[in-house]
Amino acid sequence: MGLKGKNFSDEGDNKGRLQAPADFDGPVANRRCTDILFALLLLVMWVAMTAVGVHSWTHGNYRVVLYPMDWAGNTCGTNFGERDMTDFPKLVYINILGGVCVKECPKIDDLVDTSSFITFGGVFQGPDATLPNDFVEVGDYTGIDGVMYCTDDDCPTNTATSYFSKGVNQGQGYAYYALDTIEVLGVRCIANPKALEKLDELIFTLDDNPLVDLNSLNEIRNVWNNLYGDIYEARYPIMLFGALAAMLVGFVYAQLLRIQYLLGIMIWGSILGSIGIIIGCGAYAFMIANKWSEADPQEQGNNAIFAAKICAYVLWGIGGTITVITIFLRKQIMLSMACVRAACRALSDMPTMIFFPVIQVIGLAAFMLIWLVYAVHLASTGEITKTQLPTTVDISVRTYVFDDFTKKCGWYLIFCFFWTVAFIAAMGEIVIAMTVSKWYFTRDKSRLGIFTIFASIIEATRYHIGTAAFGSFIIAV
Repeated sequence: MGLKGKNFSDEGDNKGRLQAPADFDGPVANRRCTDILFALLLLVMWVAMTAVGVHSWTHGNYRVVLYPMDWAGNTCGTNFGERDMTDFPKLVYINILGGVCVKECPKIDDLVDTSSFITFGGVFQGPDATLPNDFVEVGDYTGIDGVMYCTDDDCPTNTATSYFSKGVNQGQGYAYYALDTIEVLGVRCIANPKALEKLDELIFTLDDNPLVDLNSLNEIRNVWNNLYGDIYEARYPIMLFGALAAMLVGFVYAQLLRIQYLLGIMIWGSILGSIGIIIGCGAYAFMIANKWSEADPQEQGNNAIFAAKICAYVLWGIGGTITVITIFLRKQIMLSMACVRAACRALSDMPTMIFFPVIQVIGLAAFMLIWLVYAVHLASTGEITKTQLPTTVDISVRTYVFDDFTKKCGWYLIFCFFWTVAFIAAMGEIVIAMTVSKWYFTRDKSRLGIFTIFASIIEATRYHIGTAAFGSFIIAV
């Protein structure tokens, strides 16, 4: 990249130093396209991704992924499967892998009824059941291969033995207790944690020892569903804060950083505050360990006390290490603060820069929409197979399996995702760097304005899309 066309002088008092003319805009002139090969490879990657998407669209069915599948391979809320479950859109889990389609998630005021069971074949109730027979409407599984029904012997209502019965079989059987549930993502009925706690209290042996930690059987499933359930429930605050509040707070924060002394207070305050929090947490852990050790009678075991002390020592070590690193890097931190101050001035002179991330988000959202459609349809091109549960009881559920071609397509889509996301980020970095370089080298700041960022977008797309593709490809690989 040359600077042809600009006249530089080394005469005068500043002999030996290049003197830029008044109209110098920085090293942004006479550009040429770079890394054209990778720009073409990026285009080829998108074309191949589209081909995978078209194949998935024509051979898959999105309902298999978006709607839950019961133990028999039916898709709840649809007629996709051996049995039409259109009127039963929600899934209640019976064991760690399978469940049944129901019309509405069970709502139980008392949280638990240990004499009522939801089974592969419907509802079974003992003589002491407190719920009505229609407390949940289960789809019709009559005649389906593998359907199993409870009997008084297989699903006893005696809380001392029922959990280890043939029907319940410690959460790996074809029946489970009637529990109050929470609706997640509109289609899954997850056991209310309070109901699980109450059930854990009810199914005691005769000497009042708990049979098993019920939460451990469903730990992975509950964490997974609770995670996405929380995200789904908080989708509107997340979108509001991510799209509007974050941008507003970022702009105000950038303006505050321009204040001469406030920047130092905020940066050094954040660093020292973080160190103080880490060391303080270590002190708290050590204090708790001593409190446990001195308790009479001692309620915590020696292993827990030892672990708490180790945690304290580790936190103190981390805090001390960060302190030493901060001392040695203090000059670099001061330099970074100067860069931040300059960036804030650039943002003030070219306020439209703050909206550029919005353009990136729009581009990323458009790609994500297309990619998700392809991925969902690809995930639905598998085959439903019967899987035997690892128990002594002959119980099977239906699961999805994929052939090698589908698995390779899935890995390719993941690669496309990483490459494209990294490419969008790289283009953003190039555009911002080009815009700030124009601001920094331009002597007459009045020549800058709201359109500087858009000019940089055009130049970066025209000349440096290949470089962004090359760098993002390395990251994706």
